[in-house]
Amino acid sequence: MILTVTPNPSLDRTYEIPALDRGAVLRATVERMDPGAKGVNVSRAVAAAGHRTVAVLPLGGAPGALVAQLLAGQGIDVAPVPIAGATRSNIALAEPDGTLTKINAPGPELTPAESEALLSALDDRAVAAGDWIAYRGSLPRGLDPPLVRPTR
Repeated sequence: MILTVTPNPSLDRTYEIPALDRGAVLRATVERMDPGAKGVNVSRAVAAAGHRTVAVLPLGGAPGALVAQLLAGQGIDVAPVPIAGATRSNIALAEPDGTLTKINAPGPELTPAESEALLSALDDRAVAAGDWIAYRGSLPRGLDPPLVRPTR
């Protein structure tokens, strides 16, 4: 089993557009929403390969609820840590020629109590010998290194 820790997850919204015309009103031809961030992507790849994974991540607001729902729908066990702020939403604009323009939000600021809850959730999900923990992605405001501490 692989446990992933994603301290700054996101709801990634991708819009396919005919062309990026700065300053114009653009109409998307396709909209897609995916759970995102580096650790989440590791869990998604592990689950797609048919292996068990648990995603530990702080989630808040409607975007956080949607991230949890989308992950569960992909067969990923979610260990959410409730936070007061809303999970960040990132935007990608995809053009037919393959050009991708991304705008990544900074994400919510975690309180000291939320940071401690994230570490406690990690402790609670500590894996057995032979299993793996993957810490991936950016740190949200309010969570300073080191994220890693000895587990039981």
